[in-house]
Amino acid sequence: MVKPLKLVGLLRFESMLALILIAVPIALRSADDRGSISAYHDMADPRWFFVPLTAASMMLITNGLVRSERHGHNAALGLLLFGVIMLDHDGGSATVHFACAVAFFVLGLAFTTLMITHYMSVLSNKSKPSVLFALIIGLAVAGILGIVYLLFDPPTFWLESVGVWIIALHFLAHSVWEVRRPNDHAEPPTVLQQLSPKLYRVFGLLLSPLTKVWRRINNERLAAANDLARKP
Repeated sequence: MVKPLKLVGLLRFESMLALILIAVPIALRSADDRGSISAYHDMADPRWFFVPLTAASMMLITNGLVRSERHGHNAALGLLLFGVIMLDHDGGSATVHFACAVAFFVLGLAFTTLMITHYMSVLSNKSKPSVLFALIIGLAVAGILGIVYLLFDPPTFWLESVGVWIIALHFLAHSVWEVRRPNDHAEPPTVLQQLSPKLYRVFGLLLSPLTKVWRRINNERLAAANDLARKP
């Protein structure tokens, strides 16, 4: 079966994002041994810290804004990751840096759990996402992270790395799923809406200023393109 061109592009885009997220901890660890991913900001060659993480941040923001109706959560993740990159984990910015890092990992793993819940619900022929599936997957993710924290040294670095890899694997799985099931329109916000309508409304309010700005910019771009097309 020939895959639609747009979906092939989505597959490549999200696969690239996933590969960047998978490679970052490996590249950093091969350069130096430090206690956390954030601690690499002042390494001898900081490009290995800033360039891939900035690329991942921009790709998340772009994906979230371009497809805000289905991928708006990615814009939030991208902004949080940008905060992690730009704010030092030492000194006066440490508190905000830590808040951005925790929010990025918690939200990223939460949306990964929601998406996997959706996959399992569809494969089980359920009409809507199962709260039980979400609970089981959430406990499994928490268990994996707990084991990593207890068994690996330094615990914070490996905990962050495994968290990033779980989020990355979600993007790989999601891109393949969407190409194979182009008529499946359930995304994390939709799944979240079905599991918790109140939390979904809160999430929508938090992202609404960003999506409004993007829509205004996009409308102006389209208007300019239409004006050029009408000119002889």
